[in-house]
Amino acid sequence: RLLAAGERVDRVMVVGSGEVELSAHTPGGRRVMAVVRKGGVMGDIPLFLEIPMPYDAVVSRRALVCELDRKALLAFLTSAPAASLRWMRSIALRLEDDRRRLLAVLTSDLTAQVAFLLLEHAEPGTGGKPVVHLSHEVIAQLLGARRQSVSRVIADLRERGVLSTAYREIVLDDPDALQDVAGPSLPAWPH
Repeated sequence: RLLAAGERVDRVMVVGSGEVELSAHTPGGRRVMAVVRKGGVMGDIPLFLEIPMPYDAVVSRRALVCELDRKALLAFLTSAPAASLRWMRSIALRLEDDRRRLLAVLTSDLTAQVAFLLLEHAEPGTGGKPVVHLSHEVIAQLLGARRQSVSRVIADLRERGVLSTAYREIVLDDPDALQDVAGPSLPAWPH
């Protein structure tokens, strides 16, 4: 665990490679709220707001993570206005991503939600097709759905030739068709 829910945040972390899951403890157990990848930042918002860390940050796929303590970060940001603007842009992009996901969850059926999430988490694959490295369980947790329901949606999309699957890997065989399923207001691949 890189950061624990409830702890005072005195440093920020930037993911250099791999993946880190941000999860919360709920009455139903641990629940993944977000997945942070290369270039993603953790801990900055609680650090700036001087609030405890709201989630656990746990490595889910072997990761290289760089840390910067509060004092060094604040000195850097106050001495480099361009860096401060880039950091604000990073926070704004994360806020926009969260709002888009919330919009998808609140206004779409589960099939469109899954399509949106797959497009959102797609990364370049070795065969030239985008891939997603999330389990059905994590996809379900990110959408607030049941794993069985997500598995049915993925099976349906596989039968339609939109994607193919392997262990913890989903290959987006037809990203344009998946975009059609997600709907026009949701992000297109690549984003």
